[in-house]
Amino acid sequence: YQKTGATGGYSETRLQENVFTVNFQGNGYTRRERSQDFAMLRCADITLDNGFKFFAIADSSADEQTMMYHSGGSSQTYGTMNTVGSTSYGSFNTYSSPGYSVPIRKPRVSYTIFCFKEKPADRAMIFDAEFLAHSIRDKYKMK
Repeated sequence: YQKTGATGGYSETRLQENVFTVNFQGNGYTRRERSQDFAMLRCADITLDNGFKFFAIADSSADEQTMMYHSGGSSQTYGTMNTVGSTSYGSFNTYSSPGYSVPIRKPRVSYTIFCFKEKPADRAMIFDAEFLAHSIRDKYKMK
């Protein structure tokens, strides 16, 4: 859980006084569930940091960026060489391994949220930012 860097992280954009877009990108070791949880944690933190108590998700998206890691192949040659007088002769064998390719999947999550100081009565899915932040930090044993 960190700002976006070489190993992934979160970023956000304030769209209006109480509207934010939050993005989280994991790295090749991050499960989709963890990316979603950390994006939700960032939503809760932004809500609290800006003087609000509740938030609602207006829009969301989740996908994976897939990259391929290709290892290089290798070749090794072994042999013997004999010389008799001014003539040389030998026997050589070359052994090759082709290498391999591994997909690396980086989960990405994006939420657009509306923040509120009071819990609106007309919205079905409202998150209590303090409760949610505490719950996710407990889940991952974070401070």
